Amino acid sequence: NAYYSGASSGAEEVAGASVSARTRLPVGRRNGLSANVDLSYDPTYLFNAFGPIAENVERGVVPGTRPPRGITEQRWINAQGRMGFQRNWTPRQQTNAVAGTQRREPLSGPGFESSMLSGNVRHSWNVKQHAILASSLGYVENLQRTEAGTQRAITSQTAEVSATLLRPWSPYQSVRLTMSGGLNRSRQTADGESFELNSPIIAGLVRLDLSRNWSVSLDARRDITILNGITPEPFESSVVSMRSTGAVGARLQMSTSASYTRGAAAVSTSGSFENLVGTVQLQYAVSSWCALFSNYSYYQHRFRGVEVQAGIPNRYELNSLRAGVTLGVPIF
Repeated sequence: NAYYSGASSGAEEVAGASVSARTRLPVGRRNGLSANVDLSYDPTYLFNAFGPIAENVERGVVPGTRPPRGITEQRWINAQGRMGFQRNWTPRQQTNAVAGTQRREPLSGPGFESSMLSGNVRHSWNVKQHAILASSLGYVENLQRTEAGTQRAITSQTAEVSATLLRPWSPYQSVRLTMSGGLNRSRQTADGESFELNSPIIAGLVRLDLSRNWSVSLDARRDITILNGITPEPFESSVVSMRSTGAVGARLQMSTSASYTRGAAAVSTSGSFENLVGTVQLQYAVSSWCALFSNYSYYQHRFRGVEVQAGIPNRYELNSLRAGVTLGVPIF
């Protein structure tokens, strides 16, 4: 995939681009390998002020473009890669191992240089047809460096178990409930001093498939959050999000999503942040190869008593309205 975006901010013309590659390779009947590589140039970045417009809308054409992300003057280069291995022990038991690296570096203007190494191993077991047990171990090493040369390193180890229950009512109606819990053990080192934090992980997900075309999901999670490139401060955060997708008639699709995040600084005693994001998208299929879409997005964040990189306001609110057309032509 390759992507390019151009925008005008006052008297300045800005442009950004990204390239990504994905590959999956089966190895025998039970094993599989996967690899992902991403490289992007972001001339404007603001705390993920924009996300993808309604990802994963089922049974329809979804616009694949991404809008510009903010209004700051920094120029960034981002690179990340990930390798995965999959092993099917039996038809009911599967193990997945993933290792990744990410680097984010400012090319101009002030900003935090950050790099991250991560790894995760997850084993799932279909105990019964409608019951799944899973366990996972994760490791993350994050390093952030400021313009002055000071750096802060954070290592995090997680252990988590989950149980999923599925209750079908009909071929197109069902409810899925997932509950999970675990422990996050983090260690931060800065200026020769270290700080350790043990925080519980609590998460839950409820998904309702109401019909063949409509589904609604609600999930919540409490964990440790690190805002790469924004602030070196780790947060104990709670996230609540909702999503619904469906079709109104044979041609019109609708997707809505909203999330609210609140985090308290894990090291300092008074810092906190809040983040609110909402999206509504409508898409109308003119034909099998053409669709019109419109999208409204709302974004807000607030930082209180937290050191953030220069150029990012402590309080920011954004409304966006987009419209476009998606065309698809089969190669074969």
